[in-house]
Amino acid sequence: MPYDFDYAGLVDAPYAVPPDGIHVANVRVRRYRGFCAHNEKAKAFLAEVSTRRDSLLAILNETPQLEDRTRRKAAGYLGDFFEEAGSPSKWPIS
Repeated sequence: MPYDFDYAGLVDAPYAVPPDGIHVANVRVRRYRGFCAHNEKAKAFLAEVSTRRDSLLAILNETPQLEDRTRRKAAGYLGDFFEEAGSPSKWPIS
């Protein structure tokens, strides 16, 4: 499925801005916008994805097109996500 990642926090393009109506400082601020009906699926995903941290972060090191600065910045952004995903008390869903 084609997707334009320019506005994703992972990419952090300098021209990226949050969409209208989403009150966050920048595109790197995470905001859960899922439907309450899917909260249990979201919790299951967070629990599962947190176990795959090392293999997913390894993809950054295996991507030769990334500059070191970009790789470090992306790893930090993903690292923050995995820290939150691995701590149910930090989940933005109830």
